[in-house]
Amino acid sequence: MDCSSSDLFETEFESYGFSRVPKEDAMRAVRFMLNYAEDHSIILRGLHPGRPPFAEVSTWKLPSSTNKATVWGLYKDAVKKLGAPVVELIHFKSMWEYFLPQIVSEEPQTDLCLQCHHSKQKFREVSCQFRANRLAQVGTKLLELENLGLELCKISRERQQHADLVKKENFLYQEMNAKCGMICEDLHLSLGPSRPASRKITMSYNFDFAQEVHYPSDPQHPGPMYFFIPRKCQLFGVCCGGMPKQVSYIIDEGMLPKKSVINLMHHFFNNYGVGETCANLNSSAQNRINCLLWYCAWRMMHRLHLKLDLHFRITGHDLSGPDLLFGLVKQAFRKTRVQTLSDIAGVVRDSTPDKQLNIPQLVGLEDGTVLVETYDWNQHLCTRYFRPFPHIERYRHFSFDAQRPGMVVAKEHRDAEPLVFQLLHNPDVRPSADIPVQTPPGVSWLRQRYLFDKIRKFCSDEVKDIICPPPKAPRKKTV
Repeated sequence: MDCSSSDLFETEFESYGFSRVPKEDAMRAVRFMLNYAEDHSIILRGLHPGRPPFAEVSTWKLPSSTNKATVWGLYKDAVKKLGAPVVELIHFKSMWEYFLPQIVSEEPQTDLCLQCHHSKQKFREVSCQFRANRLAQVGTKLLELENLGLELCKISRERQQHADLVKKENFLYQEMNAKCGMICEDLHLSLGPSRPASRKITMSYNFDFAQEVHYPSDPQHPGPMYFFIPRKCQLFGVCCGGMPKQVSYIIDEGMLPKKSVINLMHHFFNNYGVGETCANLNSSAQNRINCLLWYCAWRMMHRLHLKLDLHFRITGHDLSGPDLLFGLVKQAFRKTRVQTLSDIAGVVRDSTPDKQLNIPQLVGLEDGTVLVETYDWNQHLCTRYFRPFPHIERYRHFSFDAQRPGMVVAKEHRDAEPLVFQLLHNPDVRPSADIPVQTPPGVSWLRQRYLFDKIRKFCSDEVKDIICPPPKAPRKKTV
């Protein structure tokens, strides 16, 4: 922005109608906004939908911790030191939005890519140093300016390489879903029990956990409820990439042990799979555990699949089918009075009332009744038969083949060199198909006591003994 162009500023100033702010004070405020943005923002080149009358067409991103009121506070302190009049906050905001609409604060975000976050912070720091020294002409300042420029170029190249990698990974994910969609459309497939490896087709499944919800829940929140932790319920979704259907598992507190993703995927294949011989499984990086690799190898040994590819998407760039349908569930959940697990199942079902895209599946009931069998996969597959995959966190793609039992082919990214690794301690000694059943851990006595004392009063009379029953006496340890 060139604040020296007073004729342009005056024209814009009068057309908007800032009659209560003197022109000189307004120009001083706008100049402060621009100078602050130059020192603390990242400039994203490109078209902007607004109409900035002074600045070049681009978007300037301030840190999410900075807003207009924050900048106004700094402006007020600086202007007071000069002994000049201070523009009121309401006019300060209006002038910002009109004269400098391209300067915005970043929106708070979650599940960010760590590499993107670090590179953005580094780029902002180096950019600020570069702009602070850009007027230097001689000596060490000039040399420092050159070094900062080279570092900015290096950071930009690394960010571009990362963006290209993300683009390739996402294209692979979209390609798998597109092929799966054509197969489902040609064969008119639907989710349901099927004999394993009975169809010579390739299917793509996306699975992940959602943030837990709490119940009882009421859209008209009683004030004290904010200070307590109601009964917890975890959601886990398996979405078929070829058809708009998702099985949403509703997991009550204490119903599943750690590493429960294997139990849920095993139940899905047995009750909702279409009998494919080859499967592509896509998930977020948080599910990248050795036990899941062992389970995939176990399925190959017993020919429940003939080929299986396991893909973990890059965190922060992994928006998938489960995320979209979970979002619909969360929207419906916030508007619905929920008292029991059955109510949550109804919310899941009614989140897409017309097409019934969300299929609810209760893992258990409030009284501990098991609806989805729990198996002790960790004990069955762990140290006796399998060994951990070294540096598993580096790899995103794992391939298994029934022709090579126990072998896994791993890649760090789509175009990387493959690494072949034998997961079995002894290739001739393999785990059986009989998995020991495990009793769910249940809700601890302390947690039962908490629910009874703190949450029971928020339940309706007909469900009090279902959600928050009197706590059972803890079992005495036998010596």
